[in-house]
Amino acid sequence: MNCSKTNFSSNKSPIRDLARWVTLAYRMTQRVFVDANVFYSRTLLDWLFFLKQANNAMFQLHSTEDVFAEVASNMRKKHPRLPGHAVRRRMELMRMIVDEVLDTSPRLGI
Repeated sequence: MNCSKTNFSSNKSPIRDLARWVTLAYRMTQRVFVDANVFYSRTLLDWLFFLKQANNAMFQLHSTEDVFAEVASNMRKKHPRLPGHAVRRRMELMRMIVDEVLDTSPRLGI
């Protein structure tokens, strides 16, 4: 290989291409699947709201109807005397924050 013929002044610099790729990767919105254990925790739900409000383009939240049902079931099991409006309000908050409700759970790369 003749190194004297390498053109470093070209616009097709690998470093420049890498810098463009890193910039695009940084700007890409991340898709996040939210499971029942996150929605069940009031603290984590509040943090999700805070993060979405602070930077909506950072990530998209996805979940399923099964996850919503699991949260409601766990709330009823843990707090049997909890009024119905409290469970309904949690479901409303979860639906407000989620960008997309998937039909089925996503397959994990197992």
